[in-house]
Amino acid sequence: MSGTSSITKTFTFTQEDVAKVVRRFTSDLRMIAESSKSMTEAEAAKYGHDVEYLAQRGYLKMVDVTLLSADAEVKAVQYVVQVGSNDLTPSKPGGVLWPEVNQPFLRIILSYTNDYTAAVKEKTLPNLKLGWVPTDASTAHVSLKESGGRDYSSNAFGVTRKDFT
Repeated sequence: MSGTSSITKTFTFTQEDVAKVVRRFTSDLRMIAESSKSMTEAEAAKYGHDVEYLAQRGYLKMVDVTLLSADAEVKAVQYVVQVGSNDLTPSKPGGVLWPEVNQPFLRIILSYTNDYTAAVKEKTLPNLKLGWVPTDASTAHVSLKESGGRDYSSNAFGVTRKDFT
């Protein structure tokens, strides 16, 4: 005698779930910008807008934020998108009061899903606040050590934050 069975899991989240998670990212970014004096609050809000816009449409895979001092990495965080997981433990934003450094530069790199094709990019440009350009900069952070992180989630949408110091 033989038999088969299958299980289907459905994970649902709304645009508001994505917005809640991205607000935590944007709060982190504002704290990073203010403490390191590397970006204005208005600039951080523009990055938050673009990240939310892309995440709500399923185009965002990861956001990498790196504080550089004269081209040397000082600190970094990576926000890896998690869709369909209820295993994340929601955290509050924080733990990202970064130092003031000489010649500060905050580099933000987005990684996209395969759904973000050239045609889609062209259609989204008018809705983004920043002019994103391709880069070959590494996000491996070989000069830093991973030092913990946090999870931000709402229903089946979330991000895992990895911290590097």
